Amino acid sequence: MKKSIQRICVIIALTATISVGLLAGCGNTGDTQVPGSTATEMFSPAPDSATTEATTPASDSTTAEATTPAPMPSPLTQEEIDNVLKTFPTSEYPFVLTDAEKALLQSYKDSNYDVTVFKDATQIQIGKVYIECGVQGDAKGEFYLYSDEGLQTTLEQRIKENADDIASTPIQTRQNVADINFAFLDQGQFSQTDDSHGKIQFKDTLGEDMVMNFVKNGDGVWLVRYDPFGK
Repeated sequence: MKKSIQRICVIIALTATISVGLLAGCGNTGDTQVPGSTATEMFSPAPDSATTEATTPASDSTTAEATTPAPMPSPLTQEEIDNVLKTFPTSEYPFVLTDAEKALLQSYKDSNYDVTVFKDATQIQIGKVYIECGVQGDAKGEFYLYSDEGLQTTLEQRIKENADDIASTPIQTRQNVADINFAFLDQGQFSQTDDSHGKIQFKDTLGEDMVMNFVKNGDGVWLVRYDPFGK
């Protein structure tokens, strides 16, 4: 969940920076230009120096001042990014569990996080329960859904990291992140790469390709790979 927040933050930061630049007069056509150059200058061959000297009139200082582009704004500071997070945008496509997935999540919690409750569940159902645990700040729920393969954390570390995330990120922001990244997870397609590995391929609400990786354990239960959204 933390990596998803950081990813969307970067998108918002870039969007905000571009918007400020446009308002400052850094371009209004959508064409990328070198500051101080026109589109003609960018794509025309270099002029002959003699011709340029003979035909180029002396520039008027007033005109030069009027056409000098404003400087690009500075990148957003961490404080500004934190402020963006506090007013994180909502998505028109919410991430929600089906009734069957809600029942799976409740059974998982009631069993003290026994993953065998997912024996007959689909990979998409398991993935959505994992995401919902992240939204709710349920560190145990996330941790026990990880496969042992490649695991690089402990339950104690995950609880601490989760506590830090909750302290700095409101639950509504976590929900909004899930909405943007995972609203279309249930429309994804699962494919196995071998007998015990597979992945769901889907798109987020921004149209970006996403992947969620799984590993089958010795009991035949598909679990989330550690760093599930990595390549």
